[in-house]
Amino acid sequence: MYFAHWTTQKKYYRMILRILSVKNTRRQDYENKKHEMSKGLYSGVCIMEELGAVVQSIMKQLPQEAQAELIQKLKLSKEIDASPAGAILMGMHVLEYVGFARYVDELLGEEHTSIENLKQHYQKRRPEEKPPIPSTGILLSLIVADMIACPRYITRAYQFQEMAEKWQTGPLLGIEPALLNDDRILRAMSALGAEPQTMQEVLYKLVMEAGEKAGIPLNKFILDTMLLQLSGEFEKAPKVVPGRGKDSFSQLIVSLVIASGSRIPVGFGVLPGNTSDSTTLPGVYNTVNKIADEGPVEFLMDRIYPTASNIRFLKEHQEERMVYWVSPLKMGLSKREVRERIQDAWEQDRWKPINYRSTKEVREKIEPPLTAFETTWTLKDTIKPELEPGQKRRPKGSIQTVEIEVRCVFYRHQLNAEREKERRETEKTQLEEALKDFSLKLNKRKFRELDYCQTKLGELLKAYRNTKKFLQCHLSETENGVITMEWSWDEDALAAEEKYDGVFALLTNYSKEQVNANQLVTKYRSRDQVEVDFKGMKGLLDMGKIIYQIPQRIDAYIFLKVIAYFVLAFLRSYAAEAGIKTTEKKIQESMGDMLLVEGQVLPLEVKTYAVARDTELNKLFRKTFGLPEPLALIKILNDAVLKHIDDCVLRWYENWKGRSPALE
Repeated sequence: MYFAHWTTQKKYYRMILRILSVKNTRRQDYENKKHEMSKGLYSGVCIMEELGAVVQSIMKQLPQEAQAELIQKLKLSKEIDASPAGAILMGMHVLEYVGFARYVDELLGEEHTSIENLKQHYQKRRPEEKPPIPSTGILLSLIVADMIACPRYITRAYQFQEMAEKWQTGPLLGIEPALLNDDRILRAMSALGAEPQTMQEVLYKLVMEAGEKAGIPLNKFILDTMLLQLSGEFEKAPKVVPGRGKDSFSQLIVSLVIASGSRIPVGFGVLPGNTSDSTTLPGVYNTVNKIADEGPVEFLMDRIYPTASNIRFLKEHQEERMVYWVSPLKMGLSKREVRERIQDAWEQDRWKPINYRSTKEVREKIEPPLTAFETTWTLKDTIKPELEPGQKRRPKGSIQTVEIEVRCVFYRHQLNAEREKERRETEKTQLEEALKDFSLKLNKRKFRELDYCQTKLGELLKAYRNTKKFLQCHLSETENGVITMEWSWDEDALAAEEKYDGVFALLTNYSKEQVNANQLVTKYRSRDQVEVDFKGMKGLLDMGKIIYQIPQRIDAYIFLKVIAYFVLAFLRSYAAEAGIKTTEKKIQESMGDMLLVEGQVLPLEVKTYAVARDTELNKLFRKTFGLPEPLALIKILNDAVLKHIDDCVLRWYENWKGRSPALE
């Protein structure tokens, strides 16, 4: 072996700085570059240390002539490979913190091994030893972490082995990539999906532990369902039913219960696409009753839920758990009665102003725009008993009608009313112009036939559903075969329509003494956020794309999507506690920004690893949950490389001696 004569610190710094394209060669320049890189794209500390190790290996092992030539050629590769391994690692550790994998393994009767134990075994095992097979809980955690990291490009079962190599799951998580074949991934999905009760129990345990750890209140809940329109073949999945309408996508319904405030999902169900929302309430009640804090709870429900049967169900169970509920009235189904109530309120001057203002209205200093009046509403259900085998018709008197009277508050939003009137006037003007254009086509080409003209007029009017009811339009044909058209507007009806603009109604079992009209709308407006959440959830986690066809895997896949959203909502609640206002989407983006960057030191082809774009949010979560620091993880990878640097240098030297142009 030869030892270099270039042993001064000054020359050592000069070599590294030249590789990094820094012109000056003072010690301070080295420290400045190291600090600059630690804040930028690469984790500079690790890269600088690895470059230093390369230079030291060259100086230690090569003769002076070879040193000079190799050091002149040293450079960092311009081409780098970046993967969302940072988000994968962070997701895996957060899932371990909340106990997801442990709960899955316990409920499926499998032995659970923590990530830390998997890592230790991976690092200590001898070459002839077989790596430990990850449990179902660990495999499913990896799928959830991937959903968080790459929602638009979910890793398919057959791709996990390849992606795990990029994510460095071996040294960083103790999971040998070769074990992540598609058969093992799919069996894990099927094992979970075959146990619906296990999925519910896992979510229950997560919610209870999250509530305890994060101090999340569990006394107010938002109920809704999400219709998924799917494309593809689902012959083996009976829950996926054909849709209706011209698009006729296959349909599947996901029922969700969200804890108000924290926005954490606390209950879910995968239902056939033709399920009525109203039939899901008893199941929702049972879920909430199991996880809720002691005392009464509040349901903020979608308009489909308040049926006479559902409200009767809640009344029958109020001794077990009192449920206060608020829901909008489904006005379209009772349009005539709704209009009669509104008309009476105008005639009797019952509209009274209230003080409620939205956040936007407060910010823009808009005067309170709402007026309201109180009344009651009767919910009606027709209950038909099931037919007995061989029975063709139900016995006389077996069909019953259930009626329950509830409190109803009508509201009118003045600004929305003005906007609706303006939209109607604009549509009226557009329809007037369209009719004029249509009349010019009469008696020309295909428009010489009356039937054809009537068909085309009907198609035209369909596009103006808000104003066509105020239009009287008539096509006729003279004795000479000339087609004419006349139309007029019902101006009185148009003026009367303004009374119904901007009106909505809320149903509730709160009394006026418990919650007045102002407080009631304040409560319900908090539900608006869940509509955004559900839309965001569909977009954030690409819920509309189901990549499996077997029923158990479909159920498991949707459940894991719910768990991914649980993780994001859980992190958001912690950020809020720390005074940081953020969203699930921003958290997902922040996690996804933390990339694992793989490069090379050329011409030795020595791999370098670094972290890209760490964020303040990620730092907060690492500190809060005791997650491993990126530099510690990168050091594991770089240390593994450092063990082989001497071999890489000597390999280059042997080729150099042979003057191999391809390797110089």
